[in-house]
Amino acid sequence: MRSTKLQGVRGGDQSFVAAVRHGRIRRAQLLSVGLALLVAACGGSVDSAPDPRGTTLTYSYPQEPPNWNYWETGLSAVTAPLLLNVWETLVQLEADGTPVPLLAESWDISADGKTVTFAIRRGVKFHDGSDLSAADVVYSLQTNSESALSNTSGAFPTVESIEATDDFTVKVSLTAPSQRFMTRMAWRSGIIVPENFFEDNDAAVDVVGTGPYRFGEYRIDQDLTLSRFDDYWGDKPYFETVVQRFIPDETAAINALLAGELDMVASVIGEGIDRVASIGAQDGFVFQLIPGAEVSYWALNTNVEAFQDIRVRQAIQHAHDRQSHVDAATAGTALVSCSMAVPAGMAWDTDDCYYPYDPEKARELLEAAGATSLVLDFPFANVAW
Repeated sequence: MRSTKLQGVRGGDQSFVAAVRHGRIRRAQLLSVGLALLVAACGGSVDSAPDPRGTTLTYSYPQEPPNWNYWETGLSAVTAPLLLNVWETLVQLEADGTPVPLLAESWDISADGKTVTFAIRRGVKFHDGSDLSAADVVYSLQTNSESALSNTSGAFPTVESIEATDDFTVKVSLTAPSQRFMTRMAWRSGIIVPENFFEDNDAAVDVVGTGPYRFGEYRIDQDLTLSRFDDYWGDKPYFETVVQRFIPDETAAINALLAGELDMVASVIGEGIDRVASIGAQDGFVFQLIPGAEVSYWALNTNVEAFQDIRVRQAIQHAHDRQSHVDAATAGTALVSCSMAVPAGMAWDTDDCYYPYDPEKARELLEAAGATSLVLDFPFANVAW
């Protein structure tokens, strides 16, 4: 159902040092019940009967990026409103991490796992009126591979060559089989733009994709407007206009929702997270959690002498009550994990935990390392962004 894309926007990649998995639930969202019902019911044609709730969706997001160039700006605030709405990727991921077709209508992986051949969808137009072809895909993938951002170039370490074998077929040759490659084709690495886009445009302010919405008016410190793309290749979304307001103060965003100024608060990651469940329980509101790959983690500075002893690092792991971390950082709306791999990011899952919560084991390790007086300064707990 194409119209639900706004709920499926994805966050960027994270660096992991073990910890809290959001697994099958992602950033907290507040939805008005009208929007929830509408999203559940409006997957068809825009020619259906008019809906009394209107055709403009207005919602808030806490961050505003310094520019809209995904190739050089790694913030989730760039892709949150645009990925799958304005930019589309070769594939997209199901909730369990399984790749399914998007701009690649199908693909074939060789028996040795070292060649991936994509059949590019025909009849797709970019927002500038040009037609999608294999040349655009080759250009985009090669350009993405050269980004300094790991969340854009991360799919390509094993890629040896990318070539168009005809106008709608792209062959990617790998030096070795890669589980990461297909997964990353659903993220920044797989964003497709017109050939020579970065040479011919100012990517900081110009945004061109193939998605159901076009990049519209952007007002700094205020809002971003997306407009429905009438030549979209797939099912047209219900909303004609989508307005994302930048409201970093979560209390202000929630109050605007309660006052009827917003249809949705799209992301709650800080002080507002303790309010969402109670508001969602009220008549007229829905609190919805969507699968995602965000994590909250501890990163240890190994320039600190004590942390250079593996026993100290192991002790910290055993002393980490992950459930308390989840409760403090997300009001209990996350899943505990000891793994860096989450189902929403790749088709793999495990309940293995090499460092379960064991305070006594932690004390033994600290004593053996001669670090029984170690004090850690952990000033806040919050979800990673």
